[in-house]
Amino acid sequence: MLNDKAPYIVTIFVGALAWALTHMADRLLSTPMVKYTIQEISSNSGKTVFLTFKNITRDKTFKGLQILLTASSDGVITAGAVIPVQPASEGAQPYQVAGRTFDFTFPEFQPGWQIEISADYTGSAVPSLRMSAPEQTIYAVVPSLKSFLVEYDIESLLALVFCWTVALVLIWVFARLRKPEARYD
Repeated sequence: MLNDKAPYIVTIFVGALAWALTHMADRLLSTPMVKYTIQEISSNSGKTVFLTFKNITRDKTFKGLQILLTASSDGVITAGAVIPVQPASEGAQPYQVAGRTFDFTFPEFQPGWQIEISADYTGSAVPSLRMSAPEQTIYAVVPSLKSFLVEYDIESLLALVFCWTVALVLIWVFARLRKPEARYD
């Protein structure tokens, strides 16, 4: 009896899992989300913070995205650079480094664009980061399961379909091997 029901149970389980994954990805995709990472690099010549920003949404463009780095009270930001990863563009306005702050405003930040920023600094702590956009809120996230599902939602669903297909084929093969052939001699 269980052998007959196993493919249905697996199908229901995989269907529920696919629905949950799709529902979660849809909710997350409707959120204006920017994934970012921060790396601190120390050397004999000083300290550098390296930031990477990526717009992982499929249909949200951020207009006037401002990124502000502020050094700790005992430090200053000495230099900086904005490095857009093609096809991204940093626009015509240059970044500004003044005392404890590094300020840059991107005219627009399209879906899939990635931008890297490096800033040399002094002080006891890594500069703090603030992001804002005048027209909308931004959900800034570090790499996690949420950001992975938003960035690779189609690939995640395809992997789930592949696993479902393999599971059904394995169940069918094992059911055929266990079932003795009927002999009518």
